[in-house]
Amino acid sequence: MKKKQRRYLAENTHKTPEELARELGTSPAEVRRVLDEMGLGRKKAPAPASAGPAAARPEGRTELLWAGAAAALALLVRAAHFAASRSTPLADPAFVLDSTFYLECARALLKGDYLYAPSVTGSPLYPFFVAILLAVGDQLSLVRAAQILLDSGSAALVFLLALRLTGDRKSAFFGAALYALYGLAVFYSTLVLDTTLLVFLQLAAAWLILEAHRRSSVKLWLGAGAVVGLVLALKTNWLLFLPVFAVWAVLTPPRDRSAVKRLLPFLAGLALVLLPLAARNQAIEGRFSPFPTHGGLNFYIGNRAEATGQYARIEGISDEPIRQVRESVQRASLEAGRELSPAEASGFWFRKGAKFLVREPGQAAALWVRKVRLFWNVREAPSNTNFEFCRPYSAVLKLPLAGFGLLGPLALLGLFLAAKEGDFRSRLWALFVLTHMLTVVALFVTDRYRFPIVPFLAVFAASGAAALAAALRSREPARLGLCGSVLAVSLFVVHADLSAAGPASFSVDHNNLGNTLLDQGRFDEAIAEYRQAIEIQPGYAVAHFNLANAYDEKGDKAAASSEYLQALAIDPAYADARYNLALLDREAGRGPEAAAAFEEILRTNPYYAKAHYSLGNLRLQEGRLDEAIGCFRKAVEADPSYVNAYVNLGNAYRSKGDAPAAVSSYKKALELNPGHEKARAALESLGGA
Repeated sequence: MKKKQRRYLAENTHKTPEELARELGTSPAEVRRVLDEMGLGRKKAPAPASAGPAAARPEGRTELLWAGAAAALALLVRAAHFAASRSTPLADPAFVLDSTFYLECARALLKGDYLYAPSVTGSPLYPFFVAILLAVGDQLSLVRAAQILLDSGSAALVFLLALRLTGDRKSAFFGAALYALYGLAVFYSTLVLDTTLLVFLQLAAAWLILEAHRRSSVKLWLGAGAVVGLVLALKTNWLLFLPVFAVWAVLTPPRDRSAVKRLLPFLAGLALVLLPLAARNQAIEGRFSPFPTHGGLNFYIGNRAEATGQYARIEGISDEPIRQVRESVQRASLEAGRELSPAEASGFWFRKGAKFLVREPGQAAALWVRKVRLFWNVREAPSNTNFEFCRPYSAVLKLPLAGFGLLGPLALLGLFLAAKEGDFRSRLWALFVLTHMLTVVALFVTDRYRFPIVPFLAVFAASGAAALAAALRSREPARLGLCGSVLAVSLFVVHADLSAAGPASFSVDHNNLGNTLLDQGRFDEAIAEYRQAIEIQPGYAVAHFNLANAYDEKGDKAAASSEYLQALAIDPAYADARYNLALLDREAGRGPEAAAAFEEILRTNPYYAKAHYSLGNLRLQEGRLDEAIGCFRKAVEADPSYVNAYVNLGNAYRSKGDAPAAVSSYKKALELNPGHEKARAALESLGGA
């Protein structure tokens, strides 16, 4: 019998000789002979619970009770956080940009708009998840409660996976407890974001893959493929891992027809989920692909001369999800000199980022090294939410919960040992961690991008802790020296000072909190938050712009004008600031100055829909109907969802005497917003209702 077959026998002593013989394509008698020769006969086999990774076995009642205990611990902590943060900004979806986006998509689905175009730009599956829960009861607390339950289930799955890879209950429970008490996991479980659902589905996919491989079950392989398809409908990080998984599925024993029995049902499960999503995208955007189209923009954000390794806004392109995608397409079209589709625009930004990597190899290499260091650093790199800023809003988050400073070093030790001496199962998931890291480093590092790998790191932290404990008990110098030196290097890597990459300043968070307060009509409090953001970061153009908006809504037009000018002094290309400044001119009766400002905006950005719309309103007031119609048509071409532009286009056609065109415009407005009373009244007056 070959060496690898012998190793497979050693790693699977919990299986019967008949099972092993079937998997290896030999006879049970031959298996028994080799087992006896290796000292692993059934009577001599070590007890699975104490034999380490090679003895990992299917879960029994006791193991399920341990998994339930991990889930209960997670549930207790998350429920306490939910109760503690209910009356704070953390409970307001306006505090997180992406939350408002997902809610908008979910509510469009609830209205029956299953082809709502913006939903294809984010995680296409998550709005459906939210919509289903809102259909049960129109309360965001139901979404949060469901996510808390899912994340508690994730803690149980961490235990089960760690048990499979270590064979030791205590070590596996340590890994599950790390995740149950992980601060960022608790934080994300109550936010209206796709993160918690993604983590649960990834862990479920990993468990199904291991279980399907153990049982050689076609049904389980089909289920594993379907769950991976759901994962891909949230994030595409698994695309890099799938070729690795395919090789693993083919090369792991037995290698006969079982490899086909694994891959074919797995691919069928993938297709079962991804094909309907591809068909939906075909109906919305005319492209038969299940994946979002903005990946190229994210690649460029992380790979350009100005990149820092973390998220950084591109001047002239909004941070708001829907606007960001639309404006990135418009900007790419301008630079390309022709109108591009979303997919073509994504390719444009990807090529632009790739050109930087080719033209500046030294700078690019240094940038990627920095991103790898950020990925393994103790600091959580914020995106549009900052965990450290939010901790004071919850008594639970204030507690000394587990973080990357503890998890990272132990996980690196576990990954090192898995690569050096692990079995085929642990090596597969070590490669999964590697591929996930590469997908993040290829873009930019944020806590939300790194977090989905945290539960898998908890699994390897469990094996690292178990190995370290065993080395301490054995007092073998060589083993203790190996574990100690790897852990020491890991501690240095994780806790290295990367303050040069920019410490958390909270300026963005004060700005976001100001937006939340402004949305609630609490003007003075919002103004105070914006001023705090500017005090921390004086060159923060977005905060100046939002401060101007707050002054404008409060009625202080002079202060608003001053802050818009400040934003433009910092960023002369800030079209929103120039536009709002022009609106103040129009309100003050300075129509010609406002029109000149709108035209100036459109010279640099002909896709700026609001400028077309406002210029059209001025032309309509002046009676220049053809020019007004042209402006309104350009506004809806730039933004097909611009309801008011369709209404005023109808008004312009009506004033010109073109009733059929007016009726068509009003109907389009009502198609987008059935509750628009002015459009309905105008349509009824023309007899087109």
